[in-house]
Amino acid sequence: MLTFDINAHAAVQGNWALCYEQLYGGSFRGELTMVQLDGLRLFGEKTNLSLRQRGRLNPLWESMYQKPLAAWLERQVDLLPSAENATALRTRHLQALQVALALAQDFPDASSRVKLRDDILIEWIEALPPSVDTSDLDSLARRKRMVDKACELMMANPDQPPSILDLCSRVGASRRKLNYCFQDVLGTSPTQYLRALRLNGVRRSLRQAGHQESVQDVATRWGFWHQGQFSLDYKKHFFELPSETLARSRRPRSG
Repeated sequence: MLTFDINAHAAVQGNWALCYEQLYGGSFRGELTMVQLDGLRLFGEKTNLSLRQRGRLNPLWESMYQKPLAAWLERQVDLLPSAENATALRTRHLQALQVALALAQDFPDASSRVKLRDDILIEWIEALPPSVDTSDLDSLARRKRMVDKACELMMANPDQPPSILDLCSRVGASRRKLNYCFQDVLGTSPTQYLRALRLNGVRRSLRQAGHQESVQDVATRWGFWHQGQFSLDYKKHFFELPSETLARSRRPRSG
């Protein structure tokens, strides 16, 4: 499935409550291949732009094992298999996705799907390292908590976004430390992220705007007061004018 809108790309992933933010300028193009097996969703995703994905996956682990996520999973520790294992796993994953697509079309007996699911899970488990180094877990968690708190403050009053100095004061960090944490967690600076966050918010709002709302109404609600500069920034980020986004959202849907 090809998608050309970041919000539509997130929405087609079913009961995963996801929100994507486009961090850098460009016209979005995504490709998503997905198959749902019993207790396992197998998917391949490609995007042409850097994104931040927020939200929560369907609580599959809890439903399968009747217990919460393991601590290292909940806290999003990166596990790096060897280069050899990673290459083999990627190849097997792509092969399994093609097999799963074929099975979904042919509607074979349930045992074929179960065997495919078990084979995939076993290969993922065997690719994990025998031990997980959690020595840096606390500092990683602290950096992530600081970034999450700063992001919440950014979104609390979008029409009057806080300054970076105000953010630093409220999260208890110097500007240098806050910048380091953002670069480490999100790969961008607080200033760039705040700007991208607000532009993405405008885009989502324009796609849902009522017929009485104008571009200026929505932009002002997100703290953009200089309409000329806002339009230039929006076009640079999304490769279209905000008026074009609004007009497209009001076109009658076919079917």
